[in-house]
Amino acid sequence: MPNRLRILVMASEVAPFAKTGGLADVAGALPRALAALGHDVRVMMPRYRGAEAHATDSRIVVPTIRVPLGERAAEGALIETHGPSGVPVYMLEHEHYYNRDSLYGTADGDYWDNCERFVFFCRAALEGLTQLDAARPGIRWPMTGRPGWCRSTCAPSTAIIRSWAVWPASSPSTTWPTRACSGTTTCR
Repeated sequence: MPNRLRILVMASEVAPFAKTGGLADVAGALPRALAALGHDVRVMMPRYRGAEAHATDSRIVVPTIRVPLGERAAEGALIETHGPSGVPVYMLEHEHYYNRDSLYGTADGDYWDNCERFVFFCRAALEGLTQLDAARPGIRWPMTGRPGWCRSTCAPSTAIIRSWAVWPASSPSTTWPTRACSGTTTCR
């Protein structure tokens, strides 16, 4: 294939690992279809409780990812695995944010910290990619998608912007909480 692309699909849920609706179906099927066309496709998602039930060959590839969240920082890890389709899947691990009974909330409503959880996911995913690139020389992916958002959110880490092609598979109505985020990543 002459125009082989390197594509990273970032989604808050991916079938068959974690699913509440149609986003998971698309984020699970699209990488498989793109890989069948000859593209180099990877998937990034949170490591929810039970997500690895559909995974094979899981291993930690980035043991520590530190992300500033306002006046404090949160740490996670990046786990590489494969699903039934064979497409590589990176799961972002954070015990407090993702080891819960459900993905976004309970019958009583959204988790109060959803904004913080998914700000952490976005920022830690990009930081994890930077560390993954450093560990694997030669893996360089051009950044597309939301470079303006990344510049303002991840600055001054411009290495992130130059390293990966990112397709954020998110829809505000299905993946983000109804609360708004302020500049310090707190929900209001």
